[in-house]
Order: sequence, then structure tokens, then C-alpha cells
Amino acid sequence: MIGVQAGLPPRARAAEAQVALAVLLAAFSAVAFAELPPLVEVPRPQLQGVEPAVEQQLTEVRGRLEELRARPDVDPRELGARFAEMGQIYLVYDLTDAAAAALENASRLQPGEHRWPYLLGTLHEHDRRLADAAHWYEAAKAANPTYLPTLLRLGDVRLLEGDPVTARALYQQALALAPDDAYTHAALGRAAARERRHAEAARHFERALELDPQATSLHYPAAQAYRAAGEEEAMRRHLDSSGSGRVRFADPVAEEVQRQVRGAGAELLLARMAMREGAVDVAETRVRRALELDPTNPSAYNNLAVVLEATGRTDEAVEAYSEAARLDPDSVGRRFTLARLLERLGRDEEAAGHLRQVLRLAPDFAEGRTELARILTRQGRLEEAALEYREVLAADARATTTRFELVEVLERLGAAAEARRELELVLEGAPRFAPAQFKMGSVLAEAGDYAGAIERFERAADIDPDLVEAHQNLAILHGRRGDFAAAARHQERAIDLGPETAEARLTLATARILGGELEAARRGLEEALALHPSDPRIADTLARVLAAAPDDAVRDGAAAAEIASKLLEAAPSAQHAETLAMALAELGRYAEAAKLQERVVAGIESSGGEAPGLLDGARRRLEQYRRGEPARAPWLER
Repeated sequence: MIGVQAGLPPRARAAEAQVALAVLLAAFSAVAFAELPPLVEVPRPQLQGVEPAVEQQLTEVRGRLEELRARPDVDPRELGARFAEMGQIYLVYDLTDAAAAALENASRLQPGEHRWPYLLGTLHEHDRRLADAAHWYEAAKAANPTYLPTLLRLGDVRLLEGDPVTARALYQQALALAPDDAYTHAALGRAAARERRHAEAARHFERALELDPQATSLHYPAAQAYRAAGEEEAMRRHLDSSGSGRVRFADPVAEEVQRQVRGAGAELLLARMAMREGAVDVAETRVRRALELDPTNPSAYNNLAVVLEATGRTDEAVEAYSEAARLDPDSVGRRFTLARLLERLGRDEEAAGHLRQVLRLAPDFAEGRTELARILTRQGRLEEAALEYREVLAADARATTTRFELVEVLERLGAAAEARRELELVLEGAPRFAPAQFKMGSVLAEAGDYAGAIERFERAADIDPDLVEAHQNLAILHGRRGDFAAAARHQERAIDLGPETAEARLTLATARILGGELEAARRGLEEALALHPSDPRIADTLARVLAAAPDDAVRDGAAAAEIASKLLEAAPSAQHAETLAMALAELGRYAEAAKLQERVVAGIESSGGEAPGLLDGARRRLEQYRRGEPARAPWLER
């Protein structure tokens, strides 16, 4: 029979039973009093100035942990729970070093629990320690492969590390768990865009927006994806709808952490964290809860104003900033912030009043005095503005931006020599300050020193390659000096950087034509006409290139005649008539060209106000048509 040991006397069987019991008790003891793994030291954060409710909470949780740790028979999992409790509370109050140590201990004491490595991952990701974040997210994923936030956050980290393939695989796992999660689709869109799979990216962004229409920030990457895919209409549709609403996902572990707070100060801290994450609605809820707990808290009103301003409720934001300043009348920062908002709303006189109060509290507050000077400048009170700027410079002669703004005020006052001296001081102290180099270029160009101006504009463009005005001025100055290749190069850059304008396209076309780059000029003009179909200057220039270019491959008389005919019909003028005559001559219709050119010459002669060179050119082309010769490169005559 199973369990009966035959052949042993009763005394022997009793002895054996005692041995078995001893072994069992030893095994149980080994489980109950297991040796603890190595633990890291948890720093003690400084709590001076912390809100009393928060300080009490932090002291209590540390006390409970230390009391448990002092017991000789402590259960590792129970101790792990206490470390986790302390780590979460440190984390919610942004005490990150202590939180990281406590959560790491919790993870060591409870090795199968995914929450603690997950929170460690969020902590390191927030501080942009990507390798550490990935390590802990991987540990959390191993413990619980189906927790959606782990997959999404780990994917985000891999994408930040430049590994879109791994990120996409993680997002696909998340999608299998939650096919209708907006964040997951947005994440797949980002990964696809990184891999230049633009149509796929656009599809995922569209689906994310369908699932979460409030996530208006996704319209911009969607527009970029459509732009790369060549779908202009869809691109414009998304650009027009672009906003600041962020896409989010449910995160029960993080939400549980945020519920462990006490007091107004804790609510404000969580509000600031929510604002950093783009969760403005959550931030407002937290701030209003803080005000319920402490209705006279100036920081709460200040935070409320920040939230209101972020949601476009600027009048309410002004009221909240004003209440914060009233409750804390000696605060320079609160009143200065209020003044800046009033400025943005165009309420300069009110802003100036608050700035003067700021300066009474802190006469050496340079930023406040500079802001007052800017308001005075906008109001045309230039002498007063100059005095305020000089006050700032008397305290800090190295204040580059302040001195540069003084230069502009002095120019408006007509004090050109003094303005130039101040500008030279700016450049002496900050030679790589692009606006000052640009300003000196403008001064030199106005004085006729084109070589010096070009040198300054080149320096400005070297310091700030995206300074469109520098490239525009370089295009003009190189053109005046006859270096049309350099002029075209800079104007191309200006067009790439700046807003689309017919003027910029014409400047580029002129540089190319005068530089002999006629094929490029034709292509550029055709593109410009598609963008600006109603601009007669572009159409006329293109028609002349098509009719009179020396290069056979560039000319197209029929196209030139069609453009010029429409121009002349829509806007009759000698200029347009002469362009049509050029096109007719290119087509071999010399008699018609000559007849039209005769009217052009007669019109110029009767006007009496045209430049002699223009009349000479018109007469010369008339003789060419009468001889059966087409016009060639008429732009070189002038």
C-alpha cells in the first residue's frame, strides 16, 4: 500500500516521522525567512519648504518602510510592496533620484511584477536616458507582455534611438491587442514616416484622427506625409486643421501613482506634469482642485492662468494672473508674466503700468526694463525708450540684444552716426550675432559700398543659413555687380526659405536670364506661372524667353504667341504688344510682326516719356522683322 513502510518497528517509524517533520519545517523556514537580495540605498530628499501635507505623507511612508525593514523575519514581497509605495509617492512629487532607487528595490524584491520596472522606464524616459528606459521597459514587457502602455512606450524609445523597424514591430504588437487605439495608429504613422513609407503613415494618422478627433496635433505630421506622397490637396486640408491637441493612451499604472497625492501643492505639481504631457484638460482639473483646497494660493492662480492661456481663454488668463499678483504683491515674476500677456493682447498701456510696478520692486530687473522700452518704442515714444535701453546697458554693457534694439531706436530718431557707433559695439562684442551683421550690410549698401555690404550679408547667411532676407539682398547686390550666377544661387535659397511670392520668382528668372541660364529660366518661369497664373510680369517674361532665347531648345514660338495674345487682350500695352511681335517673328510671320511693331514704335514716340534706349530697341527690332529676321536676346540690349 502506498504510504505504508513495512518492516519498521513503531519506534523507528516515529523517529523517521520526526526527521521528516524537521526537514519540512526547515524548508518552510527557508521560504518564510528567505535571504533578501542586494538593495540600493534610497536617498533622503530635502523636505524644507515642502507643503506640510506632502511632508507628512513622505515621512509616514518612509517610517513604515523602515519599521518593516527592521524586522528580522521580513517577507521580501511585503518589503517590496513598501518600497514600491515609497517609490510611487516620490515619483509623483518629482523626487526622481529617490523614486528610482526605491522602485529598483521593489523590482528586485518582487521580480515577477511588471509595474515597478515599467515606472522606472517612464522615469528614465522622461529624463531622456533612453538606454536605461529601454532596459526597464524590456523587463516590464518580459513580466507582462500584454500591458499595452509598455509596448507603446518601449516603441517610442526605440524610435527616439533611431530604430524604426523595432519600434514598428512593438507598435504592431500593441495594435493586435487594441486595434482601435488612436495612439497606436499615430505611433505606427510616425514609424512609417521615419522609414519614408509616406502613404502608410498618412493612413495611420487618418485612422488615429478618426478615433480621436481632439488630437489635432496629428494633422501636422499627416500633412507632411501627404506632402511627401505628392497629395497637395490632402496636405492643405490637414495643415488648415492643425492644432495642439495631443493623442494619449490609457495608462492604469501611471494613473494609480497620480492618485496618491495630498494637498494643493501636490495637485499643482501634477498639473504641471500634465501640461508637460499636453494633457491640458487634466491640468485644469488639478489646478481647480488645488484652488478648492487653498483658495488664496497665488501659485494656484498662476498655474490656472497658464492653463487658460494654453486653451486660448486669454481674458480669463489675465484675470487669473491679476489675482495671483494681488495675492502676492511683492512677486516680480507674477506681475511681469501678466505684463507680457497684456502685451501679446495689444494692451500696451496696461502692460507698461505693471512693468513700472515691477521696476519699483526690482529696479535692476533688466528684462522688465527692456520690455518697457519695447512698449515705448511701439508707442513712438523713442526718446523715453532710448533712456530705458541706456539704463539697462549701464548695468550690463554686454547686453547684445538690448544694444541692438537701441540701434534701431536711434535710426528712427535720425541719429545715424550714433546708431552706427552702437552697431559697431554690438559687432565687437558679438561678431556672430546675425541680425547685427545683416544690419551693417544694410548700412553699407545704403552708403553705396556694395562690396562691404556683400561681405556682411555673407557673414549673416553663414551664421544663420535660414536668414531669407540676407539671401535676397545678396541676390540683388550680386546682380548689380554682374555676378548673375551668384545672384541666382542666393535667390534660389531665398525662395526655398521664404514665403512664395511672384516677386521672388521674377528676381530669380532675371538672374538666370542675364546669366545665360535660359533653360533653367524657362523651367522656373513655367513653374512660377503655374503658381501665379494671373501675374502679367511672369507671363510676359516667359513669353519673351520662349520667343527670343538664342538657344533653339528653349524657344517655342507657338507657346509664346499664345501667352502673349492672352496678355495683350487682357492688358493692352506697348510692352505686351512687342512681346507678341517677338513671338510672331519666331513663327516666321514677319509681316504681322512688323505691323504690330510699327504700332509699338508709334506709341512709344507719341508718349514722349519713354527712355531713349527703349525706343532705339523697338526701332531696331522693327527693321529686323522687315528684313525677315527674328528677335534674339533683347534683354541684353538694356
